[in-house]
Amino acid sequence: MQETAIHNHQMTRADEADFQGTGAPLSPGSRIILAESDDLSRKRMQRILEDQGFEVISVTDGFELICRIPEWRPDILMAAVDLPRLSGPQVCALLHQCPDYRHLPVFILRHAEAQNQNSAFEVENCGSEGVLSSPFSTEELSTLLESRVVV
Repeated sequence: MQETAIHNHQMTRADEADFQGTGAPLSPGSRIILAESDDLSRKRMQRILEDQGFEVISVTDGFELICRIPEWRPDILMAAVDLPRLSGPQVCALLHQCPDYRHLPVFILRHAEAQNQNSAFEVENCGSEGVLSSPFSTEELSTLLESRVVV
């Protein structure tokens, strides 16, 4: 049985006051870096996000994601758990150690077929803002972002 789940971690008022990202809350036109190594999933998610009015740049590994942050100044990151070089949870944990990016929202994309005990532990403890497990619907992806979106 494949599980589709969305887990949101609520930010406290103190977290929101300390947020130093390029824009909180999100609105159409906000910038998202999407890090997904699977071509089909990446293209599908990019299309969905762009259809909702977001500017999206996509990358295929965690190291490239880290390198693009200063250049592109995203409002949010979406990173797959199984990225090459640096996994999504590793990226999230690294960013939480950097004062300039520790409050940049990171959502982890988790593939149901790739889950194991180690990755589940890593995802739950990396400090992400939320987790989206696949397969997912367009509505589930939209729901994941709603806590940050202002229309």
